[in-house]
Formats: sequence, structure tokens, C-alpha cells
Amino acid sequence: MSASGRKTYWLRYTDQRRRRRETKIGRYGDITVDQARKRALALKAIVALGGDPAGDRDRPRAIALLALTGARKMEILGARWIHVDFNRNLLTVPLAKSGRRRHVTLSAAALAVLRLQPRAPGQEFVFPSARRPGRSIVAVRTVWDRAKAAADLPAGCRLHDLRHTYASLCVNRGIPLYDVSKLLGHAKQATTTRYAHLRDDRLLEAADTVGSIATRVIAA
Repeated sequence: MSASGRKTYWLRYTDQRRRRRETKIGRYGDITVDQARKRALALKAIVALGGDPAGDRDRPRAIALLALTGARKMEILGARWIHVDFNRNLLTVPLAKSGRRRHVTLSAAALAVLRLQPRAPGQEFVFPSARRPGRSIVAVRTVWDRAKAAADLPAGCRLHDLRHTYASLCVNRGIPLYDVSKLLGHAKQATTTRYAHLRDDRLLEAADTVGSIATRVIAA
């Protein structure tokens, strides 16, 4: 039961590495008891076949958030629930690369991804690590490789390229460089000017890249 008093159905299981795991099935009232039971049975079947329903969802959603926010990798992977403000559409990063606190702006699409992410009672991190209790995940390489293959992206495409693509889209949409620098958390606006010359044909390519990645990783 959550702090608000709402009941939630959870499946707790032990994965192939003997780790204790849990994944959210649904909220009482949103699904029936019978639907929750059927979903639990389906998830148990996945576990029996060697799958990990909890871990398999976390990383695709993390990559989707990177594409939708332009944030740095650990700003998303290390995010804590206490720093997510759904009312103000903000994710607070207490200590950014600049050495200062910054705010990551969360679009409606980014908030929708966060709302899909299970929030187990007492869980501090948005993307908790199964291997290291009390800490967040730190890598998404395997899932990123699968996402690249599914989106037909070059093998050399880096996860950090999502940040560059986000910035390029903003600039070519007419968003002032000052605002883009704030969105990215650049300490110096001069860092943002490298995106100002992107041509329209590259803008289309960038938009398709972000769209294909975000869509495919969420559906993964």
C-alpha cells in the first residue's frame, strides 16, 4: 500500500542469479483481482524461462528518458524519486557536472515514462540496481545495443549522441540558444553554439532518430 492509501499489486520473485526482485502489476481499481492474477502468472512464466521482468523494463525506460530530456546519463540513471516533481515538471540534479544543482525539464512524454516506472515502498532510486541494493543502475549498454539495432542506427552511435540530437532539435525549432543551454545544463552558453548550424535535412534525420529510439525502447 502506498503513502496515499492506494493498494498496488506486486510480483516478488527470485531471478536466475538468486536476487530478490519485484515488479509492479497494477493498481487496485485500475485492474481487477482476476486481471492481476493473470498478469502475475504471465510474469512468472517469463521468470521461469530465465527472464527478469523488473530489470528488463527499467533500462529501456531510462534510455527513453535520455532521448526525451537531453540529460546526461547519470542524471537519469541516478535519479531519485524525492527529486522528481510531477507538479512542476522537473527533475532536480543536486550536483551536476558544473558542480551546481540544476533542474531537468520534464515534458509530458517524459512524465508519462516516469509514471510507468514502478515505485516500490521505500525505494529511493527511480532505476534501482538489482545487483547493488540501495544503489542505482549505472549501465544500459546491452539494451542500448538492442535499441540501436531495432532502430537501424549505426553501430558507432553513442548513448551520449541522444543529448546532441536533443540539442540540435531544440535549436532548429527556433528555441533560443540561451534556453537550450539551460535545458542542457551547460555552464557556459558558448558550449551550446555548436548546434546552431545544423541544416534542415539533418534536423529531419535527428527527429526520426529520437522518435524511433523513444518509441522502440518504450515498447521493448
